Amino acid sequence: MHRSISLLLIAAGLLTAQNPDWRAITNMNTLTGLTRTGNALWAATEGGIYRYDIDNESVKRYTIVDGLRSVNIKSISATARGNILSGSADGYLQMITETGDVREVYRFEDIELSDLHSEQDTLWIAAGKGLAVLQYSSGNYSFFDYFVNFPKLIKETRAVMRFKDKIYLATDNGLYAASSRFLSVTLNDPQNWTRFGPDEGLPSASVTSLAVFNQKLWIGTPAGLAAMDGKQQIENISYYQGSAIGPMLGTSDTLYLAVDARLYKNTAAKINFANRPFSARITAMENPANQIWLGFIRKGLLNEQSNKRVLLDGPYDNPVRVILRDGNQNTWALAQKYKFFQPYSGLYRHDGTEWQYITWRAGNGANIWSRKSAAGAAYVDRYNTVWLGTWGGGITFFRDGAFGYMHSQTTDGIQTI
Repeated sequence: MHRSISLLLIAAGLLTAQNPDWRAITNMNTLTGLTRTGNALWAATEGGIYRYDIDNESVKRYTIVDGLRSVNIKSISATARGNILSGSADGYLQMITETGDVREVYRFEDIELSDLHSEQDTLWIAAGKGLAVLQYSSGNYSFFDYFVNFPKLIKETRAVMRFKDKIYLATDNGLYAASSRFLSVTLNDPQNWTRFGPDEGLPSASVTSLAVFNQKLWIGTPAGLAAMDGKQQIENISYYQGSAIGPMLGTSDTLYLAVDARLYKNTAAKINFANRPFSARITAMENPANQIWLGFIRKGLLNEQSNKRVLLDGPYDNPVRVILRDGNQNTWALAQKYKFFQPYSGLYRHDGTEWQYITWRAGNGANIWSRKSAAGAAYVDRYNTVWLGTWGGGITFFRDGAFGYMHSQTTDGIQTI
């Protein structure tokens, strides 16, 4: 198995070198993380990484064609040297150098790298069920250790943050703290870790996000928000009681946090001095050049002050099961799972300019129309008619620039692109 994978990756590298026009078409509008170098934003997405230059609005994409071993990126962090580190869902830790080269740093076998925290020459990684530490020396990171022994069993780690000479690890079963002096303290000894949960004042044992603001560690959970001072005293923030806290960002004067699709702004003097709703769930945030940029599910990147949105051309989903090209040079891609209908997963057409997501809808319970995007089979006949077989939506065909239908539904539907 390992030998086959290695050969496949080598072949992909040869194709890239010999065919510079190769391109991987992926969904880069669902963001999983953000970081910055200067006036550039680096976005981790379900379809790879891209660099967005705020000044000239240029975009540079990184996918498997450019050297990434996986495009399902879960974490991203900028180092003090201006390099970009990324962690994938299947354990690849890679670096994009200042010159744009992509290097592999380390491979964790099928362990999700949920969060990266880079500080000076140390890299802390929330990885699978534990905490990994790497050290930088002579231009490279080297693996130091992987700590998995904690006071209680955990299923996953979610975030890592250094605060007041301690390292904090957010997990599904508590917040764990230990000395960050890993060279002199044995972090694989459970007795060297302190666990915080509901008994210690947290709203929930499940911890989702961490941020440092106003000399405190802010702790997000599915049941509310808490703040911890340097003496590890915990205060529950009553305003957010019962709220599922998402990503957070601490700046010099404001703590930003997301609850689903709403952004909240907090200062040291006032909790929630302002908030704003958006049309999609917020998944990431960063503040280059004193601006707040937000990442979303399927809605790309947005400047919160100017409302400037960055959307990259591509499908909503990365798993594509059928692809074909008709005689008019339209490319058709079908992403629907067999026997299943899922919104945003279905029928795409590239008309030579951009990708279009095609949907249908109708009222009065005529759900046969909504199922037309659940296309699982496609065929182009000799008359250049594209035939699409759907799961529960009958047959759709495309001829001379228009759609036609074969089904038993008499209620009219509306087709949108």
